[in-house]
Amino acid sequence: MKALFDYYSYKILTVQEFSPFFRENRNHVFTDDLDINDEDFYSELDLEKMKDLAQNLGKPYYLYIGLYYKNEQIGWSFGWQENRQKFYMCNTGILKAHQNKGIYKKLLPEILNILQEKGFQEVYSRHKATNNKVIVPKLQAGFYITKMEISISFGILAHLSYFFNEKNRKALQFWTGQYRPNEDFKKYINGL
Repeated sequence: MKALFDYYSYKILTVQEFSPFFRENRNHVFTDDLDINDEDFYSELDLEKMKDLAQNLGKPYYLYIGLYYKNEQIGWSFGWQENRQKFYMCNTGILKAHQNKGIYKKLLPEILNILQEKGFQEVYSRHKATNNKVIVPKLQAGFYITKMEISISFGILAHLSYFFNEKNRKALQFWTGQYRPNEDFKKYINGL
């Protein structure tokens, strides 16, 4: 267990330790969300083929975190490696009685430290475009809005990305018109 603040802490879990609490509590945490379970769209054969295709992807890194208050689990966070540079922060949930206490704001830098130590260059997440409870703390932590998506399962999603490398952040700011490159950075731009 690693302390966050007060009596709140977190622990990295195995998928076996993580899954039961997540399955039992996900719908309690996200009671107001409307989602479509697109797995219901597919036949058993389609699902079996997708499972076979997943075997081709190798063995990506997964991070499962349990959140605790006085040693009682009150939440989770999990995600996985998407490629050699990018980690996808898939989902974080905190039981209603413990929401709005700053837990996520304290947990986020811990997760970023773990992922930076692993060597990831980018961490991204997807959120319903009006989910300011998550979007605002992530923007404050240095994430950028990098993409919008229309998801079959969740509707309109904002992609937020965090770049550990300063040059990646500068490139993003350059492409969005927020950064006029200095002489040092111009050497990275083809065609100038």
